[in-house]
Amino acid sequence: MIMTFQTAIIFLVGQGLEAATDNSARLIRTGQSRIAKLDAVSFRDTICDQVTGIYACKDNLIVDVRTSATFSSVDLSTPLSGGELQSNGFGFDSGNGGDIVVVRAFYEWPNVTRFLSYGETPLANGNHLLVSTATFRNEPF
Repeated sequence: MIMTFQTAIIFLVGQGLEAATDNSARLIRTGQSRIAKLDAVSFRDTICDQVTGIYACKDNLIVDVRTSATFSSVDLSTPLSGGELQSNGFGFDSGNGGDIVVVRAFYEWPNVTRFLSYGETPLANGNHLLVSTATFRNEPF
């Protein structure tokens, strides 16, 4: 029963993170992030302000925003090494009008039971990595 409850919570929080990431990515896509002069921290905060149920979101959510030359060259692999998230090399590049942009948000969700640690992106500590991604072409601005 605990696993069922934990799975439901992870699903709900993950869906909330997806929606918040997509909504915040719209700020980049439309050029509003430039007008508001958002950086990595303030962009992360826009995501956290929209999602509920994530403990210490502003302390633990990691974002990576980068441009890509083509859609086919977008790297969507999860940056895991040795069961740990490797965020070195992450940055915030919202691009220019017409650029292809990839927004990724990562949050390590603590598991109550270790049974769910064998999922798609297992972490060495048994936690679950929630990953939300939005890939789009900026509007001309």
